[in-house]
Amino acid sequence: MRYFYNKLFVFGIALGVMAVVLVIGIGQAQFEQEKIKNAAMKTYMNFYKIYMPYNSKDSLGFIGMSHEQAKKIKNETVDLAKTSVLSEIRLFADISHGTEILDAKPIMVDGEFIEIGLIDMVSGRFITSEDDLNKSNVCVITESLFEYLGGGDNIDVMVGESEFRVIGTFKPSMSLASTDQYMGIDLDRAIFIPVASAFKYLFKEEEPLGRMIMMLAAKVPDEAAFMKIKQLLPRIQIENKDSAKLTIVSGAHEIEGFYSEQIQMYLAIFTVSLLVLLAAGMNIIQVASASVMDNKKQIGIKIALGATRKDIMLEISKNIIWCCLKGGFIGVALSGLIHFALNRYLGQYYATFNLLTALVGVSLSFVVGLVTSLVPAKKAVGFEPTQLLRQEG
Repeated sequence: MRYFYNKLFVFGIALGVMAVVLVIGIGQAQFEQEKIKNAAMKTYMNFYKIYMPYNSKDSLGFIGMSHEQAKKIKNETVDLAKTSVLSEIRLFADISHGTEILDAKPIMVDGEFIEIGLIDMVSGRFITSEDDLNKSNVCVITESLFEYLGGGDNIDVMVGESEFRVIGTFKPSMSLASTDQYMGIDLDRAIFIPVASAFKYLFKEEEPLGRMIMMLAAKVPDEAAFMKIKQLLPRIQIENKDSAKLTIVSGAHEIEGFYSEQIQMYLAIFTVSLLVLLAAGMNIIQVASASVMDNKKQIGIKIALGATRKDIMLEISKNIIWCCLKGGFIGVALSGLIHFALNRYLGQYYATFNLLTALVGVSLSFVVGLVTSLVPAKKAVGFEPTQLLRQEG
């Protein structure tokens, strides 16, 4: 095979293998993501958030409700669901222990949060209604942060300029899908503080006005309770004369939307990879046939010198298969780089690259080489030697 055809053939195979490996890798990742999505939707089926969606007319763009309104909703829905304030304190982000800044986020909750079921206590106790009533300087931290701080009794952390005593440790009770996908709260980094304590020591107010509460987390037992809460919210909104619209949304619904965006991305990448594969396949056939046609005279000379038709077929097949294998190795390497870039820069697990996808890529290049070589090889040995020798360079 001539040098130009050789390089063009290897390039075509590399593109084809790269596309196939991408398609397989993306398909594997999509299959895994679909399983995670289904499990997550089942897990979060009874978990809801009550909040006010972003209001474009609000110049501050702040999402939330007043504490008074949150308490009103809790009182009105006490027989329908378990609810709790769940609100990240974004104005006082720095949490420290000694001179070290900790990778954690302060979260306002009330004593009912533990009953919702999003976390499990590991040691100590959770915040109680008495802690909230007495505005105690207490907090509950993650098990991993507790171990990082050395464990033991009498551990204090600073939130802004205020000191809080650690009274218990927890861990998220769900690992199937992170709550930050539908609540905007990362439980793996949370430090829970009583609502009233946060108002007093961080906001420096006994009962701040305005929208301070991001949302209420709710565990709703069934569809009937959900519909009753949905009907209650407009009345509570009117009574509080709030321009923003109160909304209740299930975790399953939010997660379905999150994964739907991922599926759209999968389909886009899959479509591009498939088009590349088709283009590469056309290139392979054309290059292989053109190479044989350009070497008819050399084939005739070899037959005249005693080479059998079987020898010619084997030589052409070996040449094409070797070119395909070289293209396969290059295609696998390129697909590995693309997989890495997709997963790193898109920030999600969009593609799988493992031994299976690599073996599939190399095996495919061998099979393509074998199949592609049959047509030009048979075509080459079908000519009469005298006709081949008349072919000019």
